[in-house]
Amino acid sequence: MICVFDKNNTTFTGNGDAVLIPTEAKVKMVAGGNYDMTMTHPIDPYGKWQHLVPGAVIRVPVPEEEIANAWAGYDVDIYKTTAETALREGPEAPTTITYSSWSMSALYSIGDKVTYGGKNYRCTYFDGTSRQVTVPPPASDWWKEIPRTTSGAAALVTLPAGSELYFVENYNTDWYKMSTYYGIVGYIEKSSVTFYRHQSASEVQPRIITTQLLRITNATVDTKNNTVSVTAQHVSYDLNGVIVQEVAISQASPAMAIGKVTEAFMIDYPGTIATNLDATNHGTYTETIKGKTGMYCLMDPDKGIASQFEAEFRRDNWDLFIMEKTDTDRGFKIKYRKNQLGVSWARKSDSLVTRVVPVAKDEGGADLYLPEKWIDSTLISNYPIIRMEMLSVKGQVGKDKGTGDQSTWTEADLLTEMRTKAGERFSVDKADQIQQEITVDFEMLGATAEYADLRGLEKVLLYDVVTVEDSEIGLNAQLTVTEMEWDPIRQKITAIKISNVSDKGGKNVTGYNVVNKSIGAAKLSDDVAGEIVNQVVDIIPEFSDQTGDSGSRLNTVDYAGFVAAGGGNANKVWKTDGDGNPAWREEGGGIDVIDNLTSSSTTDALSAKQGRVLNETKLNGKKITLTNGSEVTFTLPSSSTVFMVVVSRSGVSSTSAEGVYIGGGGSNNSHVTAIGTAASNLQISMTGNTLKMTAGTSNMIANVMWAE
Repeated sequence: MICVFDKNNTTFTGNGDAVLIPTEAKVKMVAGGNYDMTMTHPIDPYGKWQHLVPGAVIRVPVPEEEIANAWAGYDVDIYKTTAETALREGPEAPTTITYSSWSMSALYSIGDKVTYGGKNYRCTYFDGTSRQVTVPPPASDWWKEIPRTTSGAAALVTLPAGSELYFVENYNTDWYKMSTYYGIVGYIEKSSVTFYRHQSASEVQPRIITTQLLRITNATVDTKNNTVSVTAQHVSYDLNGVIVQEVAISQASPAMAIGKVTEAFMIDYPGTIATNLDATNHGTYTETIKGKTGMYCLMDPDKGIASQFEAEFRRDNWDLFIMEKTDTDRGFKIKYRKNQLGVSWARKSDSLVTRVVPVAKDEGGADLYLPEKWIDSTLISNYPIIRMEMLSVKGQVGKDKGTGDQSTWTEADLLTEMRTKAGERFSVDKADQIQQEITVDFEMLGATAEYADLRGLEKVLLYDVVTVEDSEIGLNAQLTVTEMEWDPIRQKITAIKISNVSDKGGKNVTGYNVVNKSIGAAKLSDDVAGEIVNQVVDIIPEFSDQTGDSGSRLNTVDYAGFVAAGGGNANKVWKTDGDGNPAWREEGGGIDVIDNLTSSSTTDALSAKQGRVLNETKLNGKKITLTNGSEVTFTLPSSSTVFMVVVSRSGVSSTSAEGVYIGGGGSNNSHVTAIGTAASNLQISMTGNTLKMTAGTSNMIANVMWAE
């Protein structure tokens, strides 16, 4: 059932304000990206269509999926927090630091620390030979405020009062080891929680998602076809209206990064944002964000939390989940077959990498390379050419590793890190595999046994993995379901897209601003320790053969290939002539630009200069009557004056006697062109700027027009 709720509703249960009767609807869902719907609804006699206005919310059935509670099926005690507190990585709470109180009579040197007015300061100016008579902190050049408390163990997530936690272990007399609903495990002081209740193994079930809410963004009423066309976005995009004022996040766990962002929201967001990612297995997040939307913070392909941790982004109306990859395999397999109706199979190698050259910095700041120079993929011999990548690994010998424990890089450690990062380009990013992208349109598939394997794909969900075999290139790999189209009326999947494009190397959407287009090879922020920036280089032969089959030939009429260098061909395009020969040519689809009015070619076009002349031209005219055999002369402003003579036979209405003469000045009538049948009845010639007209056997009327 598809229902609509008027835009002022705050609850979305029951049948809403109307049960809709759409004639067609399509929901498009992209992994980590867009989630939107198009729908067509009749202008019905019941007035249901009148509820379809921007801001209204439509509830539609969606493919059933579940988001598991980490503690479903367990007998476990549940506690609640008594005040806002943090779940920490270790059993270490922040402590207050107190130094000696500032004194007017004391002598201070640079580096001395004092406590004053509940704050701590470090001396930055005095040399110990004179007394400090100005109270800190007003003397900002003399005293710098420093932390009043230790940080304690890193906070995994900040929990508001009343948050539920699941008991894991009684760590010691002061600390519990506990878990959030979705499985973030950490330490919390016993004084911060109180026992709430016991949960039995059969009590809690996973969160089952069967419907979702989408907010109407556009509604077009078509009275001719008696329909209303609607576009709508998932209500999670309400986050695009929530701005983060400013937040600086440094080496935060995934949960803590989310907490920092939500704390910086300038207005409240009605949903919760949760994660089951931990810092141990997924690293930390470092970024400064100012004036961006909440959805940007989560989904931006370069700086979004979900993107940087390569997580699954799941939604249940306003509740959002940045989750560990599940790689659910439901046992489906696709084999490559030629001429598959309803199946598009794209194979791309433009971002293929088979050899990685990692580069870091030595103690002096110069580039540091591996002794062996590079790391090769095990698949390098599968391809005809080597594809190299320069991989910048963040790290410098003798500098802080950025892990929070003040450890520094040794050369041996950094070389190991460089080999690891290079290897991950193959083992994790699959950069050495040809990109496969398969689109299956179930509406076009026949109900034959040949397509039975594809029919099973109607049961997959986003982020599921499907085994794909391509014997032509020796591929046997698992590809991820990255896009899905769903018909909420018939409640069936109508199309899916499966891809092995790396999350880091080829994100295909920018879901935070809902732009339906592909994007380039976005990389993780360079602020995160150990992250990478890459550049792909092809090793190929020189242009030695324009017709060879090496893949390096020049584009000709017979061969695909590279285009010639653009030097000396400014403002030209690479295109073919009428015979298919490619070259740098003037843009314009075969039309030549001219700067005169003498051409009679059908493929010529006037220049802008000549067009301006015509626009500024003043037209004049004169009517002249010629009797049988008479001759009349007429003086034009100059020999180059453009003129036109429209002729008709006096007293005769027959169109057969009409004609037009066009001229552009000159010394003879070769500059005068006759159009029509009147040419035999009137002779026109030009000498200098004198126009001479001689009538034939009929009386004539000549209307002369010229430009000045």
